[in-house]
Amino acid sequence: MTTGSVRGVVQGGSGSGVAEAFVTLTERGSGASRFAETDPDGRFVFSLLPPGTYELLAEQLRYRPVQRASVTLTAGREVDFSASEGNNYHVFDRARL
Repeated sequence: MTTGSVRGVVQGGSGSGVAEAFVTLTERGSGASRFAETDPDGRFVFSLLPPGTYELLAEQLRYRPVQRASVTLTAGREVDFSASEGNNYHVFDRARL
């Protein structure tokens, strides 16, 4: 079976990375979850994932939680995840070529 990965960055309103954000990736079919913490630059990665549909949630004490309801994973999938301070959040996802 081919696997994929979900990579991303959690950013504050100034564009800087949000360190120590807790990111949860849950496979919708099985309910199985994986967890990661962002690095000092706000980056996270989930590797060796089977294809499927996932939910992505990022949480950090200074920010409102941000959830992406549906991430369809195929081999080499990359997710750009950007959160702004306050109540305005933007989530981007881009298939890696």
